[in-house]
Amino acid sequence: GGGAGRIEFLYRLTPGVAHRSYGLNVARMAGLPADVVAAAAARAREMEEAVAARAMARDVARFGPEEVERRSRETIRLAEEAAAAMDAALAAATPEEGAEIVRRAQAKVLTAMEAMDAS
Repeated sequence: GGGAGRIEFLYRLTPGVAHRSYGLNVARMAGLPADVVAAAAARAREMEEAVAARAMARDVARFGPEEVERRSRETIRLAEEAAAAMDAALAAATPEEGAEIVRRAQAKVLTAMEAMDAS
């Protein structure tokens, strides 16, 4: 009773680009045919690649190829550092502490992505 068998999705609407969509998962859960979901996934990937290519072209025009490459290398280095720190923190954490660590990390990533969108 009381909502058994229901899934409720809670969203917070904010300005900007959605970096993550659960539409394909919802489509699967709704029982749409696998070939339809696969076609949608392929189209979503194409759209993501087109958006990324436009952003790269914009950044190269704005900053120059050397600066874009330098920023990309720095981003990768920071991501690797963060992943190693996260692994170490989670290995030493209780499940509750781990959930809090992940929640805080997600908030930081979203803040960074919003800042990149604004620039």
